[in-house]
This record gives sequence, structure tokens and C-alpha cells, in this order.
Amino acid sequence: MAVAVIIISTLSIIATIMAWLALAPVMQEFGTDMGEAGQRIEEAGQQATNARDLAFQAVIVLPIFIIGAIVCWAFLAVTRRDYGEY
Repeated sequence: MAVAVIIISTLSIIATIMAWLALAPVMQEFGTDMGEAGQRIEEAGQQATNARDLAFQAVIVLPIFIIGAIVCWAFLAVTRRDYGEY
């Protein structure tokens, strides 16, 4: 059981990293160069620019929290004991 949980958690972490890397070019464009939409955001004012920057930062930090949740789940699943087991 423990080996299966470790393998599943390792594959989950790899899949999370691969998904983030696949979406990295989109996030780079969203954060830096948006073309006409970026010009409209800059014209809208500082609040719109701050909202765009915060959304970009949240997408970058999100995989860290996902990997943390996977590691926490794996630790709890591996260290769980059944009743009557010593």
C-alpha cells in the first residue's frame, strides 16, 4: 500500500510540473505582453494593472500549493495505521 501511494504521489507531482510547464508560455504572455488588451488595461488605471499582476503571480505560485497538498496527502496515507496493527 505504501509503495503504491509513493508511486501515485510521485506521478502526481510530475504531472503537475508538466502541466505547469505546458502552460508557462501562455502565462508568460499573460504577465508581460498582452498586446491591445494590455494597452486597455494600462489605460484603465493602476487597479487594473495590479489585478493583472496579482493574477499572474497566483498562477505561478499555484503549483507550489498543489505539490504541498500532494506531499501532505502522501504522508498521511503512508503513515496511517489500521486498528490492531502494532
